[in-house]
Amino acid sequence: MRQFLFAMGFAFLAMCTSQTYATTVTKQSLAKQEVIDTQKLKTIWQDYQKNIQQMNQEIPSLQAEQDQQKRNARVYTFNRNLEQSKALLKHLVLSNQTAVKLRQSMTNHATKYQNVFKLATLDKTTSSQRNTFERLNAQTDVIYQNMQKTASQLPN
Repeated sequence: MRQFLFAMGFAFLAMCTSQTYATTVTKQSLAKQEVIDTQKLKTIWQDYQKNIQQMNQEIPSLQAEQDQQKRNARVYTFNRNLEQSKALLKHLVLSNQTAVKLRQSMTNHATKYQNVFKLATLDKTTSSQRNTFERLNAQTDVIYQNMQKTASQLPN
């Protein structure tokens, strides 16, 4: 048994080190990656705006949906899109303060808007849920307006 574990350890070590390529990071390569990632950020921002607009348009039909499972599935799909946007944002190399601010705002907005969207589609809400919805909705509106201003200041 001990020999088996020892052999497995060597096999694992060989897999980990077998094809590890080191790439040198230079100022030039970082600058190039930043330009690429700033363009990606703009694309993510455009897709994000479309997704939020679509979510806002879906709220009335979701509220009218009688089948709870269908409603939950649709809410899940939209919220998954927001999660994917947040995941893409994490991997961007950005040093421009405007781009960094937009990324942070988008992540913050997506997190809060997921809760707003869930609360907006509930059949029956308590006064506490309504208050939370109104507060979060107001916050997300302000964040979204600020994001639009920030996005307009991104370098071309």
